[in-house]
Amino acid sequence: MLAIFVAVTAIAVGLQSVFMTIAARSILKLIQKLEQRVDRFELDTQELIDRVRKVVGCAEPVGRIAEDVSTTVNVVSEMITTRARDIDQFVEETIQFGREQASKLDHVVTDTVGKFEQATEVIQKDVAQPVAEISSIVQGIRAGIAYLFSRKANATSRGENHSDEEELFI
Repeated sequence: MLAIFVAVTAIAVGLQSVFMTIAARSILKLIQKLEQRVDRFELDTQELIDRVRKVVGCAEPVGRIAEDVSTTVNVVSEMITTRARDIDQFVEETIQFGREQASKLDHVVTDTVGKFEQATEVIQKDVAQPVAEISSIVQGIRAGIAYLFSRKANATSRGENHSDEEELFI
């Protein structure tokens, strides 16, 4: 039964590890795509800022609007970069947590198996062995009593009363 429990636990830990690895890879791919988009976004933003600056030279009111857009784009870019870092940190913490839980589970299973083996040894040594010895003694006593009663019954039924020495000589 313990072996089944250990097997089920091992399968559960294995499946959890597989799913955690798949999730981590998916999140890492997502982060890479996000970073690529952020880089492209930053390049596009920088190009847009350069174009806007040229237009600003021509029109002052349009320049102020462009500065506001530039500031907003920079804030959004920083926000996206911060979010990407947060997601990366979350993934690392999740993976570490999964590893810690797997380690704890391994320790629990190992400890349980060790205790089960110790209990088996104690039962074998302190219970099964003395019971076998007592059973052997009881069987010996039964055989002796059966022999005595069968001998007396045979002697009294025949009417014979031989001494022990006479029975030894045939």
